Amino acid sequence: MTTLNISLPDNMKTWISQRVTGGDYSNISDYIRSLIRRDQEQLQAQREQDDRKWQLIQDIARKNLQQRLAEPPPEEFADMSEEEVMRMVREEIQAYRQGKA
Repeated sequence: MTTLNISLPDNMKTWISQRVTGGDYSNISDYIRSLIRRDQEQLQAQREQDDRKWQLIQDIARKNLQQRLAEPPPEEFADMSEEEVMRMVREEIQAYRQGKA
């Protein structure tokens, strides 16, 4: 285990001391480790939630695309090659991303 020195305002030092004295933690290091673990858990939970949201977005997009592919193509695409359609889709995605930035 390694040692880490930090500077804190007096009110934070008092707060930590009260938490340790109150019996919630065995010592200051235990309190700090608990805060770090909680932060790690919250970050992991947020990442998992973001991953679930992204998966849902992908699933919806995939379903939408499958539905559209089952329909006859619009007339504007009738004379376009697959490469031309994909280029147009990529350009629209890029334009959308630039508009959101």
